[in-house]
Amino acid sequence: MINCFIHLQKQFFNQIYYFLKLLLMKKLTLFLVSALFVSGTFAQLRVDSSGRIDISSPFAISSPISTPTSHTPVTFRVGNTNAGFTGSSNNFNVSFGFGTNSFNSGSGNTAVGTSTLSWNTTGRNNTAFGAWALGENITGSENTAIGIAALFSNGDGWGNTAIGYAAGADMQNMRNTIVIGYWTHATSNNEVRIGNDDAEYIGGIVDWHTHSDGRTKKNISANVPGLDFINRLQPVTYNLDLNAVSNLRGANRIQRGGSESFMQQSLSQEQLNIIEQGRVARQRQVQTGFVAQDVAEVARNIGYEFSGVVVDDIGVYGLRYGQFVVPLVRAVQELSEQNEALNNVITLQQRQIEHLQRQIDEIRNPGIIRPFTKNASDNTYFNTIQNETREAVLHQNVPNPFNQSTQIRYYLPETVRNASLIIFDMQGKQLMQIPLTQRGEGVEIIQGSQLSPGIYLYALIADGREVDVKRMILTK
Repeated sequence: MINCFIHLQKQFFNQIYYFLKLLLMKKLTLFLVSALFVSGTFAQLRVDSSGRIDISSPFAISSPISTPTSHTPVTFRVGNTNAGFTGSSNNFNVSFGFGTNSFNSGSGNTAVGTSTLSWNTTGRNNTAFGAWALGENITGSENTAIGIAALFSNGDGWGNTAIGYAAGADMQNMRNTIVIGYWTHATSNNEVRIGNDDAEYIGGIVDWHTHSDGRTKKNISANVPGLDFINRLQPVTYNLDLNAVSNLRGANRIQRGGSESFMQQSLSQEQLNIIEQGRVARQRQVQTGFVAQDVAEVARNIGYEFSGVVVDDIGVYGLRYGQFVVPLVRAVQELSEQNEALNNVITLQQRQIEHLQRQIDEIRNPGIIRPFTKNASDNTYFNTIQNETREAVLHQNVPNPFNQSTQIRYYLPETVRNASLIIFDMQGKQLMQIPLTQRGEGVEIIQGSQLSPGIYLYALIADGREVDVKRMILTK
């Protein structure tokens, strides 16, 4: 009785197991059928015998899929437009993005973004990231463009680096340039440009330094002009015309055929207004400096090859203000040399004056002095000396300093045959010699218009002997 019950129980569970197994198989079959149906309604990747991968319906496959060889590059296409290229061991080109180049020639190129390197033919070793980056590059090589439309118009240029939106976008066939910043471009080969024409500040925590190792310099010559160059310069203040800057530097050359520039296409009117307001504010700022053409003219007139003036390939002038330090240092050195020479002259002349004064004091015979008497001819007072042995005397000019005229009094004995009053500058150069014919008390009037403002020496010479030397000062 018990065995019969156990047998019936096993049959019951077996029936349940087969039922569940059949149900599971039906569900799996339904899932596979549904998956095949759904997948047929969407595009799929298809690899043809040449290694090309197309995006299309599975029903479009008309021949068996074959496996490409190891040297066959894989090409992605959307319709008939290139969308990617994996490269091969032969040319090392890689691209990804709608409209990128399939690289039938050239090598070592990497293009990521819509229409990057799309015109490239034989250009090699280029790197482009961003829509339209190096878009019109044809044969140019070793270029790096990072940013939308960076180096867009490069064409045949080589060795250029551009970072930023539309950086170098309008540069054509240039070489070895670096441009960094939004809508920044260079105008000459071998140029580095940081920031566009709207930039107001460029700085850092330390000074920019220039290579100056003496081991790399030849033909060193200490022939830098100083005062001759500096005294001719004309410092000025001015306002900068940014529109003229943009026109000179060709900032609008990307607007071909009257079409809008990349900047105009990508920015809202509000953003364009903000940029314009910033430009207007900057143009109102008063700048201090020199005019580059004037500096070039000064250098040319004195035969100085001044490296502080720069003229780029399109004729735009610029200045390296740091280069002005060198002639300024030379000018200070020249002033120092002149001051030292003047001090030496003054010291020497002072010693000579003191020596002469001691000689005069030693040989002077004072004689008998009587009170002043009035001279009716010139309404002045003179000391008269009755001693016939009295020596010649030179008095200090009055007034001193002076700016219009001054009087120099003197006394000459009757025995003096030839006498004159001589005026020197502080370097000892003779400027004037006035013959003296009057004997006894006399006076000479010196007009300020006869000399330039400064310090002068005047001496009384009698019969070839220097009687005395004194100083007078002419002011402006």
